[in-house]
Amino acid sequence: MLMSVDSIRRAITLVICIGAALLTCPGLAAAGEPMSSSAPPPSQDSANDRQAASGGPESSSVKRGPCQMNPKRKGTEMSIKLHNPATIAPPFSCYSHGASASGNARWLYISGQIGVTPDGVVPDDPEEQIRLAWENLIAVLNDAGMTVDDLVKVDGFITRPDMVSAYRKERERRFSGHATATTMVIVAGLAEPNLLVEVQAVAAR
Repeated sequence: MLMSVDSIRRAITLVICIGAALLTCPGLAAAGEPMSSSAPPPSQDSANDRQAASGGPESSSVKRGPCQMNPKRKGTEMSIKLHNPATIAPPFSCYSHGASASGNARWLYISGQIGVTPDGVVPDDPEEQIRLAWENLIAVLNDAGMTVDDLVKVDGFITRPDMVSAYRKERERRFSGHATATTMVIVAGLAEPNLLVEVQAVAAR
């Protein structure tokens, strides 16, 4: 059976690779083999997310990329337990797969908070809306005698993909190490066309 020139070249390349102790060879990429040298290095954000997910929730003060896991703050009694089972992939950033509260906890359900000032002004800047939405959510927390350490679940809704980085950055800044359960969703729109972000949460103490 006649072999094409490409087939002969690939066969020669394969023999050379085996003889060179299986070193990576660019010629194998065309044959469907993985090529480590051609894969782009992970972005810094991706690396941080993976690093953030590597620490277990039971560890005390484990560095998690852009945030710090603090399961128990000094001088406080934490009622929230974080869950990141080893049988599934770790979280991609500073959050946990699950969070639970003790049976005798007092629960708080926070309605979706938007990026609006106390006098009712909605700024055009998406990052300012994100900041205000979190400011308003924390104000409700404080009014109930709670802090971010009492958050069990946070759901964030943004209307533009380019807001993901800014939302994540603000969320992790507000979490201050309390990497609770959270979801971020990109939606087609909110109740009003000028609203770009909404954040709702459940807390317990």
